Amino acid sequence: MDKPNDTIPMSSFGVELIAGGLTKDNLEFVTRKFNRTQKGYVEYMDFLTYVPLFVELHDRIVENPLNEARVN
Repeated sequence: MDKPNDTIPMSSFGVELIAGGLTKDNLEFVTRKFNRTQKGYVEYMDFLTYVPLFVELHDRIVENPLNEARVN
């Protein structure tokens, strides 16, 4: 199955969430929500809907990129 160009694979999405400091429980919850259609990717419109979440994750990574406490 071909995926649209304006998508992010769930595997890459998960890496970003982990880097941003989501706990395992939160990671599973967010991943289920974004992959509710079982397509295996995040669509651009879903990304835009949750921009505040991604801005927060980005700020956490930029603030302390080597924080090993996030990697669990």
